[in-house]
Amino acid sequence: MRTLIIGAGASGLAAAITLKRECPRMDVVLVEKLSEPGRKILATGNGRCNLTNTDISVSWYHGDSSLIYTVLNDFQTEDCLDFFHSLGLLTLEEEGRVYPLSMNAATVRNVLLEEVERLGITVESDFAVGSIAPGFTVTDKAAERTLQGDFVLLALGGKADAAHGTDGDGYPLLKQLGIRYAPISPALTALKTDRFSTKTETSSARRLANSSSRRTACPASRRSSCPATPRSLPRHRISRYSSTSARTCRTSRSSTTSGTVRCTAPRTNRSSTC
Repeated sequence: MRTLIIGAGASGLAAAITLKRECPRMDVVLVEKLSEPGRKILATGNGRCNLTNTDISVSWYHGDSSLIYTVLNDFQTEDCLDFFHSLGLLTLEEEGRVYPLSMNAATVRNVLLEEVERLGITVESDFAVGSIAPGFTVTDKAAERTLQGDFVLLALGGKADAAHGTDGDGYPLLKQLGIRYAPISPALTALKTDRFSTKTETSSARRLANSSSRRTACPASRRSSCPATPRSLPRHRISRYSSTSARTCRTSRSSTTSGTVRCTAPRTNRSSTC
């Protein structure tokens, strides 16, 4: 059995890894139109790649609330963290936002690609899909290459950034297959005034706040001599992963100058039936 996954961005890579783990006998093929998979990951979170948020709620979204609830309920923050921890990724929480500990989006892409290679997943790059025929036969736009599969999974992305592959060319494929989708419209952009750029001003303020808070953080080895008051220390969570289990550790401050670390093991992966 063979599954073709159209699109090797973040969702396509995660889908391929999950499918291959659950069904080791499945031949999984990632089909990517760019020369390399996961390129857009490098641009997320201003190059830091914000993985998820601990304060996710249906109320923060617009659109079909029932659909949003189903998606968020089926794949919660803990599920997202469990997945990345299983790849060996260390994560850091800042005010609800979760980043890789390296604060570098390339780290996230690297662990995804390493797992793709370890599992033996095939990557067909420079393959811009032009049509998908029932059966399934996937043909590139130049009609020079074709792929056959028993199943097709669409991870096409949207129309947010043509330079990183999301130029909207997935929507014609949906029309070919008779799949309906909501009209698309701009959702995230910088706001500018005559005086200054709000985006630039906000970024500068955020960098200043981050540098100020980080100066008060003391390593655990000398936490007892840290001069900062408990209130001035930033709350953060570092997640550590080993080859046998992943453990989430929260460093917190008590009313005294000593720090404490609490660790909890994540949920175990579901057993495979494939």
